[in-house]
Amino acid sequence: MRMRTMLGIILGCLVLWDGSAARCEVQVGAGRRTITPDPLLPISGGLGPTAPAREKRGELTARAVVFQNGKTTVAVVGLDLLGFPSVLCDRVRARVPRIPAQNILIGSTHAHSAPDCYAFPDGRGGHTGNLAYMDLVCQKTAEALNEAIDQLQPARLKVATDEARGKIAYNYYAPDLYDRRMSVIQAVRPTGETIATLVNYAIHPEVLGTGVGILSPDLVGPLCERIEAQAGGMAIFMNGAQGGMITADNRDLDRPKDSQRGYWHDLRTWDECLRIGHTMADEALRIIREAPVQNDPHVFCGSIDVKFPVDNDVLWNVILGSPLKYPRNPDRTITTRINVVNLGNAQILTIPGEALPNIGFYLKRKMRGEHNLLFGLTNDAFGYILTKVDFHSFPRYAYVSRTSLGEMTGEILIERSLEFIDQCPEPGRLNQPRTSAAENQAVVPPESTARFEAELVFPLHAQHNHAPGIVECPNGDLLVSWYRGSGERSADDVAVFGSRRPAGSKTWSDAVLWADRPGFPDCNTCLMVDARGRLWLFWPTILANSWESCLTNFRVATHYSDAGSPKWEREGLVLLKPKDFHDEALKGLDAWLERSQIPLPEAARAKLDETRRRLGDKLYQRLGWQPRCKPTVLPSGRILLPLYTDTFSMSIMAISDDEGQSWFASQPLIGFGNIQPAVLRRNDGTLVAYMRENGPLDKIRVAESKDDGLTWGPVGVSELPNPGSGVDGVRLANGHWLLIYNDTVQGRNRLAASISHDEGRTWKYTRHLEDQTAGSYHYPAVIQGQDGTIHAVYSYFVTGGKSMKHAAFNETWLTAGD
Repeated sequence: MRMRTMLGIILGCLVLWDGSAARCEVQVGAGRRTITPDPLLPISGGLGPTAPAREKRGELTARAVVFQNGKTTVAVVGLDLLGFPSVLCDRVRARVPRIPAQNILIGSTHAHSAPDCYAFPDGRGGHTGNLAYMDLVCQKTAEALNEAIDQLQPARLKVATDEARGKIAYNYYAPDLYDRRMSVIQAVRPTGETIATLVNYAIHPEVLGTGVGILSPDLVGPLCERIEAQAGGMAIFMNGAQGGMITADNRDLDRPKDSQRGYWHDLRTWDECLRIGHTMADEALRIIREAPVQNDPHVFCGSIDVKFPVDNDVLWNVILGSPLKYPRNPDRTITTRINVVNLGNAQILTIPGEALPNIGFYLKRKMRGEHNLLFGLTNDAFGYILTKVDFHSFPRYAYVSRTSLGEMTGEILIERSLEFIDQCPEPGRLNQPRTSAAENQAVVPPESTARFEAELVFPLHAQHNHAPGIVECPNGDLLVSWYRGSGERSADDVAVFGSRRPAGSKTWSDAVLWADRPGFPDCNTCLMVDARGRLWLFWPTILANSWESCLTNFRVATHYSDAGSPKWEREGLVLLKPKDFHDEALKGLDAWLERSQIPLPEAARAKLDETRRRLGDKLYQRLGWQPRCKPTVLPSGRILLPLYTDTFSMSIMAISDDEGQSWFASQPLIGFGNIQPAVLRRNDGTLVAYMRENGPLDKIRVAESKDDGLTWGPVGVSELPNPGSGVDGVRLANGHWLLIYNDTVQGRNRLAASISHDEGRTWKYTRHLEDQTAGSYHYPAVIQGQDGTIHAVYSYFVTGGKSMKHAAFNETWLTAGD
């Protein structure tokens, strides 16, 4: 783009800006609440009538554990209930704004001796639930989550998997066909005390069932209480693939019911709950006891939405008739969420129902952790999940088939889950083959060693190549975008291109066309991979060969791991209707003119009059906003897409609170000379926007927001020089801030990277990516990869042509200085 706009030069507003994070480590917190109804409510074992409860044994609880490392926070909740559908999960998430909604995993233990939280229609115009109790559960679950956040503290993780020994579980349909593996994740303080112990095992907690009149967490209560008594901290149980029918082994082997078919009478007593729960607890503690400690485990959480057809008339009538108003789609499908979570060397996959054990075995075999966990009945609880070959295949499967969404449920679950796992980063690994110290240093140099490498994304090119974006894919590949053509806004052949550098490679692919509105210029690009693992591309299309005439586009891809262009599945426009800012802008403009007393030439006065006219025009207030820097995602899940307009030389934020489904406008950042913002967030929630100077001040412009980007304080001036060129920044995993910018007042031949240890108040270290006598090295985009490497890409203009240049380095290299 042009170095300065006439409007920016005559309207630069001189407003002064008045304005050592700790080492990044995993933090864990735990919280719990009692959810036992008082007075007691009837208990539910599934579809059909409830049974009265005459007494209780143990307390029903909501247990939450929160894991946080760097920017990623993940919450896991276990509820002592039969099931907890997504419509209630969303009520809980809405009360916990400090964690992105998609990162809150809510599962049920599947206790068959607890009140109904489905509100099944009873066929007589009523339903089987108690809505006031469901509201109480939502409230108490949110309280447990917020307590866990408040209790976050430095932690280490231990993860282990082994077969659980003893008479614990069996397959009621085929006794020996069940998964004996128990996985345990334990969080401990640096001093060794236990914070939380998570047990993952596939079992129906159905010792008591619905027929004995006891309201109870069943075997899960004794399991958690014994772990807490012996290990300390809080225990939480997450069920696995227990469908069809992996149940508690409460068989009285001395009393066969049908010896030929292998059925026994059951022991439905509290003593049997104690025996099985305590056996499980002892096994969990044995399994985790000698597990290695992971001092700084990586934490990742991604999610996708998956649609399932509802072929089952009974379940469809539940969806239609329940007072909970289950979300549904017009094509008789439901949409539910699936998560993939990496905790150290463990990988977790959520299942929104009761998957049969063969599905569980298959998914675990295809997952990529050293320990693979399945959280069943999590995020949703829609019946049994079978493969198509099991569906109605045996008389024994008649019940589980009747209470399944349909024949293809299992097939869809497997296909979409494994596709998503392939797109997600691999968990860390502790059991790597041993190598020499020299080999280790060559592969992953310690952070005490400076690392730097750089290369062109493509050979020098005769056409204009400019304005890159960069992301790291979940599989470790790097993607870079930019625009290419015979010019900029005035050249109608300009289109958006992209290139890939596969993980572990030093070579970039050939340029691939990513977006083109034929006959119109397509310009500035930026990229984002969102919390659900989707790739977003943003860019403006120029309608009338002037920056003021642009519209911002987006494209979204779920499948982008393969060579070539991403498989774009959705696209649209970011259309904004800012609140009328005519009066505020004119007031600021008049105040500046009065202070400056600068005589304006005739051309400038004409330009000023045109600006005043446009400020009152709805079209110009809504048209011309375009992107440059990457979006910022807040802990609440809010997305801020920084935009700017050359019409008024000011910035704005496009805001989405629904994962990009819709966008609305913030208050504009009115400064008449501040464009192309890059947004960073302080620990106290303050947002700081660093902006290119588009006027006469020769300094990077700044503004702050205290309300998650809705409104912004005065646009001020930093001490950092800027020649009218783009800047970008990133908050590193250790809390330090990195800013890349041209640290000159004229020319773009020097490109600096600076580090702040106090969240942008001072910039302690600076080193140059480029320091040349000629050429332009500008418009940086910067991210930090999963392994801590900083990746910057920028436009590279020299006498022989133009390219994008990629630089990869660590903070040690930067702090060493030039």
